[in-house]
Amino acid sequence: MNLLHVIFASFLLLILASCSSKKEPPEEVCEPLLRAILNIQNHRDVSSEDFRLTLESYGMGQTTRARMKKEYKQWLSKENELASKVSDLYSEAYHVGCL
Repeated sequence: MNLLHVIFASFLLLILASCSSKKEPPEEVCEPLLRAILNIQNHRDVSSEDFRLTLESYGMGQTTRARMKKEYKQWLSKENELASKVSDLYSEAYHVGCL
């Protein structure tokens, strides 16, 4: 987990702790949602870093254009899938009062 995720998780916990004026959802509702959000964001980071390495390799002439385009399509498809999932989780977390 990178520093950005640690900061983000700390921020989420701070928000949860500061919202004491309204009835908070039980921890067993929020914790899995927030953990799933962090897991997906971490997966997106890893995937983006992998593709960045492919682009670097392509820039150095070590990867063919065809290979780079194939990996780009795979990365984009996975990125869109993960972005959609995390968006749904954020919406759910807001809806139930976790955020």
